[in-house]
Amino acid sequence: MKKDHSGIKFEVSEELGEWMNCLYLKRNDDQAWSYDFIHHANNDGVGAITKILEKEGHQVTEQPQIRARPPLSLFSKLKLLKEFIDLTKSVDLKWKKKRRDTRGIPETFCLCLLTPKQTQDLHHRAEQEKVSLNSWLLFNLDAACNDLILSSNSERKWISPINMRADKEKVYSNQSASIIVNFLKKNSIANSPRNLHTEIKSYLSRNLHWGSYLYSNMAMFIGKRGTLKVADRIKEVGTGVFSNLGSWPSQGIQINKSASKLYNRRAVIAPATQILPIATTAWQWGERLSLSLQLHPSLNLEAQYSLELLRKWTELIGLDADLAFEQHNWRDYPECPPKKIVKTPFKTN
Repeated sequence: MKKDHSGIKFEVSEELGEWMNCLYLKRNDDQAWSYDFIHHANNDGVGAITKILEKEGHQVTEQPQIRARPPLSLFSKLKLLKEFIDLTKSVDLKWKKKRRDTRGIPETFCLCLLTPKQTQDLHHRAEQEKVSLNSWLLFNLDAACNDLILSSNSERKWISPINMRADKEKVYSNQSASIIVNFLKKNSIANSPRNLHTEIKSYLSRNLHWGSYLYSNMAMFIGKRGTLKVADRIKEVGTGVFSNLGSWPSQGIQINKSASKLYNRRAVIAPATQILPIATTAWQWGERLSLSLQLHPSLNLEAQYSLELLRKWTELIGLDADLAFEQHNWRDYPECPPKKIVKTPFKTN
């Protein structure tokens, strides 16, 4: 099996004291949640969902793929890598509360489950704005963060993973890149969701995600030790990460209706880190969308801020009806490590 060089950065993050396990929740109606932990060092979102569905007895014959484009030469990808690296430069982030230099996990995470009607209304709202649902969610997430936990004159940087599977071979490991969106004082991205949507489309049309893909697999060139040296010097990259896992079950997935449990509610919790302290996800399963959010302890905020921020986000995207909000304590999960994760000795393997 081909080595997952992209997953090495998640191994390094954990060895530096973060926790990179992703939590996948599932339940039927009002039953209690059951869950799977899938470590990010081993699987990205698409790979993890594939593994979970197969474990439940469903058949995945084809994973979601990026649009087919003419193949790029290595020289072209290296040029795109340089352009991508320029986008990774720090921005003028100004948090309302002084941050702490710490790694580890927060006390809580929160999530919101939408009804089929609320999910449909949200898609309709994005269509009215003439943007994708992804752009509508990210635009208002940024606005909510800017309102509640950032100073009004702060710049922002958001990272949004993108699936890079380009053929029909089933891949469980990390096969993703990132879209980077910089909300700078000199540009107008934050002025309207349409401007943000245009910026994302431009990013993709310029093939910058291929530069990001090389960057994500940098351990192929500098190894794990080099990745550790680079990562240990970084204290802040951006505002946070927004992962949209899209709409499932997608084409190529055959749901086994005779399976012991057919879950109709699902959510995923992505890791928050010191360098990307706000971690948010969107995932639509069937007719129901879920949103989740957690805040890294380096933000130095009380536990209720995550729920307050999630409420503000849903308000801005146009969901003013009664919503099902939940706040979970990580201590309720036996797999959860101590609040303060001790750095593990660096492994050279």
